[in-house]
Amino acid sequence: MNDTECIRLLNGIGNMMSPYFIAEVSSNHHRDLDRCLKFIDTAAKMGCDGVKFQLFKIDDLFAPEILIKSQLHRDRKKRILTNRF
Repeated sequence: MNDTECIRLLNGIGNMMSPYFIAEVSSNHHRDLDRCLKFIDTAAKMGCDGVKFQLFKIDDLFAPEILIKSQLHRDRKKRILTNRF
């Protein structure tokens, strides 16, 4: 996307003329780029205008005490996107 397309897109968001639908993928990508691309394709086919993925680092998201006590929270590290994405 070039600068002109980006500006046109940003100017179109929130113009109150029509709603802007964003699909929420969250962290359901399971660190799989093909899965991410399928989410994007599916959202586009459904008429969504954009797709939102959650990017987070577990060590920044949760207090150390939580990570020490909760295997469930520690296991969420497996869902962190790598720089490859």
